[in-house]
Amino acid sequence: MSLLAQIQEDIKSALRSGERLKLTTLRILLSAIKKREKDTRQEITEDAILAIIEKQVQLRNEAAELYEAANRLELFKKENEEASI
Repeated sequence: MSLLAQIQEDIKSALRSGERLKLTTLRILLSAIKKREKDTRQEITEDAILAIIEKQVQLRNEAAELYEAANRLELFKKENEEASI
């Protein structure tokens, strides 16, 4: 199963089980993938999907560091949970 198909299946699973954080995170990831496809006007490769996932994790980790520095622990925790998904 391709990464894109796995992400779409995980979205359906999260929707059925009511996992809001996982659902939101996966939808953001899918949106980033679709945006890249639209920008390049080509079908996206597995390597490109992996690069997008790595970029999203990096963004979450950077945001978590900023929230921790600002003593916003609830947002820090949320960003770390999103990065782990």
